[in-house]
Amino acid sequence: MRIIISLVIDCKFCSCNTKSSETYFTEATRLEEQDKLPGAIRLLDKSIERDSNYLPAYINRAVDKAMLGNYKAAIQDYDIVIGKDPRTPWHF
Repeated sequence: MRIIISLVIDCKFCSCNTKSSETYFTEATRLEEQDKLPGAIRLLDKSIERDSNYLPAYINRAVDKAMLGNYKAAIQDYDIVIGKDPRTPWHF
């Protein structure tokens, strides 16, 4: 019993997070549809933290940053995508 309680407490205080990169991306997409771009960017940041090779998160984050007028940051995200996979199809 102590082991179970200990595991529950450890999980609570260690912020066990089982969300995938794709889950954060999906949540960000919902915010983008509501024009809540700063919140979407925060979720895309989390998506990228989970999987730094998940290119759709970089692409959407770049678009969101550009829509907010932060063109330099948007270009940096696009550069990351091109650096990771120069054959990435661009469907806008």
